[in-house]
Amino acid sequence: MKIIGKVMTIVAILMFTGCATTYQPAGLSGGYQEKELENNVYQITFSGNSFISKEKINDFGMFRCAEFSLEHEKPYFEVVSKDLKSIMGKPAVWIQIRLYETEPDKTSLKGESFEAEKVMTDIRTKYPEDLPQLAQ
Repeated sequence: MKIIGKVMTIVAILMFTGCATTYQPAGLSGGYQEKELENNVYQITFSGNSFISKEKINDFGMFRCAEFSLEHEKPYFEVVSKDLKSIMGKPAVWIQIRLYETEPDKTSLKGESFEAEKVMTDIRTKYPEDLPQLAQ
């Protein structure tokens, strides 16, 4: 019986220390994923669990958009559409983006454009311990 009690204690500790959604690829506690919808238009999704705020979900989603843009060697991106909501108490954001090699002409955009590095720097300032740092 003592072994069962110890095992239950360890399980409880692991459950409570691993509850918050972290910035990571999608897993059991949430995270990001992306898919191409059409040529140069992508959907970035960031989902969480009930221990993360909608604001942080939105910020992590935007951070992933910026990171994804830079991974594709495109320093600018346009948010074509965004949908932030909670489903059964679990927040998620769906962001459709278009990538650009140069700063887009604002008059031709359907949505708002962003400079990827600035987005990452601004959001990293809010969550310095939660987000990956730029490689030096």
